Amino acid sequence: MMAEKTKLEKRLDEHLERALQMKPSSKGKLMPSLLLEGSTGTGKTSITRKWAKDNGVNLCHIQVNLWRGVSKEQVEAAFSEEASLKNLSLQNTILLFDNFDLGEEKTRALFSDLMEHHVLHTPNGELFLPEVLFAIAVVWPSGEGHPLVKEPLTEAEKRKFECYTVDYDKEEYLDYIRKYYSKKIERAKETGKRERVLVLRRRMAIAEHILKHPRFQFKDDHGFPTYSSISRLLDGCDGTKNDFLDHWDSCTHAPDLKPVMEEILSAYSDIEE
Repeated sequence: MMAEKTKLEKRLDEHLERALQMKPSSKGKLMPSLLLEGSTGTGKTSITRKWAKDNGVNLCHIQVNLWRGVSKEQVEAAFSEEASLKNLSLQNTILLFDNFDLGEEKTRALFSDLMEHHVLHTPNGELFLPEVLFAIAVVWPSGEGHPLVKEPLTEAEKRKFECYTVDYDKEEYLDYIRKYYSKKIERAKETGKRERVLVLRRRMAIAEHILKHPRFQFKDDHGFPTYSSISRLLDGCDGTKNDFLDHWDSCTHAPDLKPVMEEILSAYSDIEE
Protein backbone atom coordinates (compact mmCIF):
# COMPACT_ATOMS: atom_id res chain seq x y z
CA MET A 1 0.00 0.00 0.00
CA MET A 2 1.43 3.36 -1.06
CA ALA A 3 2.00 5.86 1.75
CA GLU A 4 -0.01 9.07 1.71
CA LYS A 5 1.91 11.99 0.22
CA THR A 6 2.70 15.04 2.31
CA LYS A 7 1.04 18.36 1.46
CA LEU A 8 4.38 19.62 0.13
CA GLU A 9 4.77 16.60 -2.18
CA LYS A 10 1.26 17.21 -3.54
CA ARG A 11 2.09 20.87 -4.16
CA LEU A 12 5.30 19.90 -5.97
CA ASP A 13 3.35 17.34 -8.06
CA GLU A 14 0.96 20.09 -9.16
CA HIS A 15 3.78 22.49 -10.02
CA LEU A 16 5.66 19.83 -11.98
CA GLU A 17 2.57 18.87 -13.99
CA ARG A 18 1.99 22.50 -14.98
CA ALA A 19 5.67 22.97 -15.80
CA LEU A 20 5.74 19.92 -18.11
CA GLN A 21 2.70 21.24 -19.96
CA MET A 22 4.39 24.58 -20.68
CA LYS A 23 7.96 23.33 -21.04
CA PRO A 24 9.87 25.98 -23.03
CA SER A 25 11.60 25.27 -26.31
CA SER A 26 12.74 28.87 -26.69
CA LYS A 27 12.83 32.00 -24.55
CA GLY A 28 9.37 33.09 -23.57
CA LYS A 29 6.64 31.19 -21.73
CA LEU A 30 8.24 29.86 -18.56
CA MET A 31 6.94 28.35 -15.33
CA PRO A 32 7.12 30.64 -12.27
CA SER A 33 9.54 29.63 -9.56
CA LEU A 34 8.27 28.31 -6.22
CA LEU A 35 9.14 29.91 -2.88
CA LEU A 36 9.00 27.53 0.10
CA GLU A 37 8.69 29.39 3.40
CA GLY A 38 9.07 27.49 6.64
CA SER A 39 11.12 27.07 9.79
CA THR A 40 14.13 24.79 9.94
CA GLY A 41 13.10 21.16 10.27
CA THR A 42 9.75 21.37 8.43
CA GLY A 43 11.16 19.24 5.60
CA LYS A 44 11.38 21.91 2.87
CA THR A 45 14.70 20.60 1.56
CA SER A 46 14.62 16.94 2.61
CA ILE A 47 11.10 16.29 1.29
CA THR A 48 11.86 18.15 -1.95
CA ARG A 49 14.99 16.05 -2.53
CA LYS A 50 13.10 12.82 -1.85
CA TRP A 51 10.23 13.95 -4.11
CA ALA A 52 12.65 14.73 -6.96
CA LYS A 53 14.23 11.28 -6.67
CA ASP A 54 10.82 9.55 -6.61
CA ASN A 55 9.73 11.48 -9.73
CA GLY A 56 12.89 11.04 -11.78
CA VAL A 57 13.63 14.77 -11.68
CA ASN A 58 17.21 16.07 -11.90
CA LEU A 59 17.58 18.35 -8.88
CA CYS A 60 20.41 20.89 -9.07
CA HIS A 61 20.95 21.81 -5.39
CA ILE A 62 22.59 25.22 -4.82
CA GLN A 63 23.40 26.42 -1.28
CA VAL A 64 23.02 30.19 -1.74
CA ASN A 65 24.52 31.04 1.66
CA LEU A 66 27.84 29.53 0.51
CA TRP A 67 28.10 32.20 -2.22
CA ARG A 68 28.33 35.18 0.15
CA GLY A 69 31.00 37.63 -1.01
CA VAL A 70 31.45 35.84 -4.35
CA SER A 71 31.72 38.12 -7.37
CA LYS A 72 29.52 37.96 -10.48
CA GLU A 73 32.52 36.81 -12.51
CA GLN A 74 33.27 33.97 -10.09
CA VAL A 75 29.66 32.76 -10.21
CA GLU A 76 29.64 32.85 -14.01
CA ALA A 77 32.91 30.96 -14.16
CA ALA A 78 31.66 28.29 -11.71
CA PHE A 79 28.46 27.69 -13.65
CA SER A 80 30.34 27.64 -16.94
CA GLU A 81 32.35 24.59 -15.90
CA GLU A 82 31.63 21.49 -17.95
CA ALA A 83 30.20 19.53 -14.98
CA SER A 84 27.78 22.35 -14.08
CA LEU A 85 26.60 22.79 -17.66
CA LYS A 86 26.07 19.05 -18.02
CA ASN A 87 23.98 18.92 -14.84
CA LEU A 88 21.89 21.95 -15.82
CA SER A 89 21.28 20.48 -19.29
CA LEU A 90 19.91 17.13 -18.12
CA GLN A 91 16.28 16.43 -18.96
CA ASN A 92 13.64 17.76 -16.54
CA THR A 93 15.95 19.80 -14.33
CA ILE A 94 14.73 21.73 -11.29
CA LEU A 95 16.93 24.26 -9.50
CA LEU A 96 16.80 24.16 -5.70
CA PHE A 97 18.17 27.39 -4.18
CA ASP A 98 18.59 26.43 -0.53
CA ASN A 99 18.92 29.06 2.23
CA PHE A 100 18.07 31.65 -0.40
CA ASP A 101 17.45 34.42 2.13
CA LEU A 102 20.81 33.80 3.82
CA GLY A 103 22.56 35.04 0.69
CA GLU A 104 23.31 38.70 0.09
CA GLU A 105 20.82 40.55 -2.11
CA LYS A 106 23.51 41.10 -4.76
CA THR A 107 24.31 37.37 -4.69
CA ARG A 108 20.64 36.45 -5.11
CA ALA A 109 20.43 38.84 -8.06
CA LEU A 110 23.11 36.80 -9.83
CA PHE A 111 20.71 33.86 -10.01
CA SER A 112 17.63 35.85 -11.04
CA ASP A 113 18.00 35.35 -14.81
CA LEU A 114 18.59 31.66 -14.27
CA MET A 115 15.39 31.46 -12.19
CA GLU A 116 13.21 33.78 -14.25
CA HIS A 117 14.37 33.25 -17.82
CA HIS A 118 16.47 30.05 -17.69
CA VAL A 119 19.38 32.04 -19.10
CA LEU A 120 22.89 31.28 -17.90
CA HIS A 121 25.41 34.06 -18.40
CA THR A 122 28.82 32.67 -19.26
CA PRO A 123 32.09 34.29 -20.37
CA ASN A 124 31.16 33.11 -23.88
CA GLY A 125 27.73 34.74 -23.86
CA GLU A 126 24.18 33.76 -22.90
CA LEU A 127 23.19 30.11 -22.78
CA PHE A 128 19.48 29.23 -22.70
CA LEU A 129 18.62 26.07 -20.73
CA PRO A 130 15.23 24.74 -21.92
CA GLU A 131 15.51 21.59 -19.77
CA VAL A 132 15.22 23.71 -16.60
CA LEU A 133 11.52 23.40 -15.72
CA PHE A 134 11.44 25.79 -12.77
CA ALA A 135 13.31 26.82 -9.64
CA ILE A 136 12.55 26.37 -5.96
CA ALA A 137 13.88 28.81 -3.35
CA VAL A 138 13.89 27.79 0.32
CA VAL A 139 13.60 30.59 2.90
CA TRP A 140 12.89 31.27 6.58
CA PRO A 141 9.29 32.38 7.35
CA SER A 142 8.52 36.07 6.86
CA GLY A 143 8.18 37.98 10.09
CA GLU A 144 9.81 35.36 12.34
CA GLY A 145 13.31 36.67 11.84
CA HIS A 146 16.52 34.69 11.82
CA PRO A 147 19.89 35.86 13.21
CA LEU A 148 21.66 34.94 9.96
CA VAL A 149 19.22 36.72 7.63
CA LYS A 150 20.94 40.07 7.16
CA GLU A 151 19.13 41.09 3.96
CA PRO A 152 15.55 39.68 3.86
CA LEU A 153 13.85 39.15 0.52
CA THR A 154 12.37 42.32 -0.90
CA GLU A 155 8.77 42.49 -2.07
CA ALA A 156 10.07 42.75 -5.65
CA GLU A 157 11.98 39.51 -5.21
CA LYS A 158 8.98 37.72 -3.72
CA ARG A 159 6.77 38.72 -6.65
CA LYS A 160 8.92 36.52 -8.89
CA PHE A 161 7.64 33.42 -7.06
CA GLU A 162 4.53 31.48 -6.24
CA CYS A 163 4.70 31.26 -2.44
CA TYR A 164 3.94 28.15 -0.39
CA THR A 165 4.21 27.85 3.40
CA VAL A 166 5.51 24.59 4.88
CA ASP A 167 4.33 24.07 8.46
CA TYR A 168 5.12 21.54 11.16
CA ASP A 169 2.73 18.58 11.06
CA LYS A 170 3.09 15.67 13.50
CA GLU A 171 1.19 13.14 11.39
CA GLU A 172 3.18 13.99 8.27
CA TYR A 173 6.42 13.73 10.25
CA LEU A 174 5.42 10.35 11.63
CA ASP A 175 4.69 9.11 8.13
CA TYR A 176 7.95 10.56 6.82
CA ILE A 177 9.99 8.97 9.66
CA ARG A 178 8.38 5.58 9.09
CA LYS A 179 9.12 5.68 5.37
CA TYR A 180 12.68 6.95 5.98
CA TYR A 181 13.63 4.21 8.44
CA SER A 182 11.63 1.44 6.74
CA LYS A 183 13.67 1.85 3.57
CA LYS A 184 16.93 1.80 5.53
CA ILE A 185 15.81 -1.32 7.43
CA GLU A 186 14.94 -3.15 4.19
CA ARG A 187 18.36 -2.33 2.71
CA ALA A 188 20.09 -3.52 5.89
CA LYS A 189 18.11 -6.78 5.79
CA GLU A 190 19.03 -7.35 2.15
CA THR A 191 22.73 -7.10 3.00
CA GLY A 192 22.41 -9.28 6.10
CA LYS A 193 23.35 -6.55 8.61
CA ARG A 194 21.41 -7.78 11.65
CA GLU A 195 22.97 -5.35 14.14
CA ARG A 196 22.27 -2.45 11.78
CA VAL A 197 18.62 -3.55 11.48
CA LEU A 198 18.24 -3.50 15.28
CA VAL A 199 19.78 -0.01 15.57
CA LEU A 200 17.45 1.34 12.85
CA ARG A 201 14.38 -0.29 14.42
CA ARG A 202 15.29 1.29 17.75
CA ARG A 203 15.75 4.72 16.17
CA MET A 204 12.38 4.51 14.43
CA ALA A 205 10.64 3.36 17.63
CA ILE A 206 12.08 6.11 19.80
CA ALA A 207 11.28 8.76 17.15
CA GLU A 208 7.67 7.55 16.96
CA HIS A 209 7.34 7.58 20.75
CA ILE A 210 8.65 11.15 20.99
CA LEU A 211 6.44 12.48 18.20
CA LYS A 212 3.29 10.88 19.60
CA HIS A 213 3.83 12.21 23.12
CA PRO A 214 1.57 15.18 24.05
CA ARG A 215 4.48 17.00 25.73
CA PHE A 216 6.51 17.11 22.53
CA GLN A 217 6.69 20.46 20.73
CA PHE A 218 8.36 21.22 17.42
CA LYS A 219 9.99 24.38 18.80
CA ASP A 220 11.60 25.31 22.08
CA ASP A 221 11.05 28.62 23.90
CA HIS A 222 13.71 30.29 21.75
CA GLY A 223 12.10 29.26 18.48
CA PHE A 224 14.69 26.60 17.65
CA PRO A 225 13.32 23.46 15.95
CA THR A 226 13.66 20.68 18.49
CA TYR A 227 12.81 17.92 16.04
CA SER A 228 15.65 18.68 13.63
CA SER A 229 18.02 18.48 16.61
CA ILE A 230 16.48 15.17 17.67
CA SER A 231 16.77 13.81 14.15
CA ARG A 232 20.50 14.60 14.00
CA LEU A 233 20.98 13.07 17.44
CA LEU A 234 19.20 9.85 16.46
CA ASP A 235 21.46 9.41 13.43
CA GLY A 236 24.46 9.45 15.76
CA CYS A 237 23.29 7.10 18.54
CA ASP A 238 22.59 3.37 18.81
CA GLY A 239 18.85 3.96 19.24
CA THR A 240 18.68 3.13 22.94
CA LYS A 241 17.08 5.54 25.40
CA ASN A 242 20.23 5.95 27.53
CA ASP A 243 22.52 6.61 24.56
CA PHE A 244 20.03 9.10 23.15
CA LEU A 245 19.83 11.06 26.42
CA ASP A 246 23.62 10.83 27.05
CA HIS A 247 24.25 12.70 23.79
CA TRP A 248 21.48 15.29 24.27
CA ASP A 249 23.59 18.17 25.64
CA SER A 250 26.30 17.94 22.99
CA CYS A 251 24.09 17.26 19.97
CA THR A 252 21.09 19.58 20.29
CA HIS A 253 20.34 23.30 20.31
CA ALA A 254 17.95 22.88 23.26
CA PRO A 255 19.83 21.69 26.38
CA ASP A 256 17.08 23.19 28.58
CA LEU A 257 14.58 20.69 27.16
CA LYS A 258 16.42 17.63 28.44
CA PRO A 259 14.16 17.26 31.54
CA VAL A 260 11.11 17.32 29.23
CA MET A 261 12.67 14.66 27.00
CA GLU A 262 13.53 12.54 30.06
CA GLU A 263 9.86 12.76 31.09
CA ILE A 264 8.70 11.83 27.57
CA LEU A 265 10.96 8.77 27.60
CA SER A 266 10.36 7.76 31.25
CA ALA A 267 7.87 5.01 30.30
CA TYR A 268 9.70 4.03 27.11
CA SER A 269 11.43 0.64 26.85
CA ASP A 270 14.10 -0.15 24.27
CA ILE A 271 13.32 -2.69 21.56
CA GLU A 272 15.12 -5.94 22.24
CA GLU A 273 16.48 -8.24 19.55
